[in-house]
Amino acid sequence: MGVVLPIHSDHANAACALGPDEATLKDALSRLASGLTLITCWDDGAPRGLIATSLIGLSVEPPRLLFSVRHEASAHDALLRDGRYAATILSTNDLAEAERFANAAGAPERFCSSDWRLDDPFAPRFSGGLASFDLRTEHRIGAETHTIFIAEVLKVSTRRGPPLVYFERTFTTLAD
Repeated sequence: MGVVLPIHSDHANAACALGPDEATLKDALSRLASGLTLITCWDDGAPRGLIATSLIGLSVEPPRLLFSVRHEASAHDALLRDGRYAATILSTNDLAEAERFANAAGAPERFCSSDWRLDDPFAPRFSGGLASFDLRTEHRIGAETHTIFIAEVLKVSTRRGPPLVYFERTFTTLAD
């Protein structure tokens, strides 16, 4: 069992109350290397999707994943309504797809490549990636500017390959 030590400095408590400015916090968070995941769903028959760096495994038993989505994200409301979606962890071979989803101007072209299967009633399917999941919302938690989704894993498939990583606002890969 860990020991929790109280902070006795009034100066430390004052600094915590103010918090960092937005630019400093964003700069610090850019140093957190993250895998990239495409999350896709249907929105009244139209494919919707976004790229996320927040996907994490929550538990194996029961099988649950967790991710967060900004309220302003184009697929946010569709994810709330549908409650069923696919998630694909991207590989270095999927860089073009990641760039298309990361750029709002590329939104009309997101599902135009031959790498998409748009005939699946569960969710739009990307044929690339290292792992794919069929997910169903179990819980949604409002958290300021984001919604946290806790999703039940219904189905999973995997492939081998190097992961695509986001670090310091750049798509990259792991060093050998």
